[in-house]
Amino acid sequence: MEESCFQYQADSETIKCSKNCKGGKRRKINNFCVLSGEDAIKRDILKNGPVIVSMTIYVDFLTYKSGIFKSNEYSTKFSNTHAVKIVGWGKDGKKNSLNKYWIIQNSWGEDWGENGFARVLIGQDLNIDKFAYSVDVEYKNKQEKKIN
Repeated sequence: MEESCFQYQADSETIKCSKNCKGGKRRKINNFCVLSGEDAIKRDILKNGPVIVSMTIYVDFLTYKSGIFKSNEYSTKFSNTHAVKIVGWGKDGKKNSLNKYWIIQNSWGEDWGENGFARVLIGQDLNIDKFAYSVDVEYKNKQEKKIN
């Protein structure tokens, strides 16, 4: 199904799976890959699209609003990790800056962060750069892949 049919939002009982969505198509997973490191993750995003990562969460991530997120070293760390989707990356516009970041999509809804997205500094102790999961889905034609 299209992602719009799921409308998943963590910790919410108000959003239900739509029974009105029609036209779901079965897909075959050709392959999957576990990626390690910044360069491998970037290469795979360019080739196959977004990847899923499991990241360490600190309390200050819960209240993120905007900008490049850098965890406060004194913030409390949760014992579990949280899955997010890396959709891209960037670098702040400051001259001679080394502030590279991942652009992530979170499942906490559009009220969190930058309309459900965040820019997370690359290289922090969040394990976001450590491992990523990529899935290669079989599409019948290239046009269908562009739509999804």
